[in-house]
Amino acid sequence: MERAPHLNRKKINITPFLFFGMGLLFVLIGYIVTRCYFLAVNSGYFISEPVGDISLALLHGLRFDLAAIALLNAPLLLLLFISIWFRILLGANMKLIYGYLFVVNVSAIVVNFIDTVYFPYTGRRSGPEVFSMANDVVSQLPELIFVYWWYLVGSIFILWFYIAAFRKIARKLKAVYMHWLLVFCLCFLLVLIFIVAGRGGFQSKPIRALNAYSYPSSSLGGLVLNTPFSILKEDAEDLERVHYFQSEDDIREVLENGKAAGATRNKDIINPAAIII
Repeated sequence: MERAPHLNRKKINITPFLFFGMGLLFVLIGYIVTRCYFLAVNSGYFISEPVGDISLALLHGLRFDLAAIALLNAPLLLLLFISIWFRILLGANMKLIYGYLFVVNVSAIVVNFIDTVYFPYTGRRSGPEVFSMANDVVSQLPELIFVYWWYLVGSIFILWFYIAAFRKIARKLKAVYMHWLLVFCLCFLLVLIFIVAGRGGFQSKPIRALNAYSYPSSSLGGLVLNTPFSILKEDAEDLERVHYFQSEDDIREVLENGKAAGATRNKDIINPAAIII
């Protein structure tokens, strides 16, 4: 009961917001670096594209990076809107932000990095369909690690780098206080920023993965996109499952009829040597 007047009289420590913002800045840098790596590894697929279009694709990709970051971190932001008002939760907020940045955002960067090796097989960024291949990946994990060991090393380096970076940021941040009314305005501003970023701009409809192929070139869509955005925005349920056969017996029947028809056609063919003569 005494907490409300106490909050009204004193300023609010917004250090968690600062930590959150600086952490997201480092996450955005991770998206940019992994996109540049994606371009370097798969440069053969974009070699025919003009340098200007590739530059525009890299720039356009920021739109999708910001959208993915906003969508992934919206739950944490909403939670901070509540907990930031209680000084007793300052330490808990800092730990929560640290854990969320690492578990959610750094994992997204690692996924974006690893998906580079999968692009040559599909020609596109991976989407929700990757979850259906989880069992296959697990069963072949030792072989995959042996073949693509440098991606394991790179992932470990990414994890180590962000652990060190987040710790250093948290330690060097100094406490910053704002009047409660300004904090309220800051929260409102953050909501607007996350909404605009999550929608991909001010257009009437939120961006989808298909929008990445509209500019600057359809062949550069894989470079514009990032894998976390594709997983979040591509709806696997929209894909209609088509059943061509009612049962396995129908499949066997069609195969048997196909073999029989093929054998009949072979009997009707005249000796090719006779035709040549």
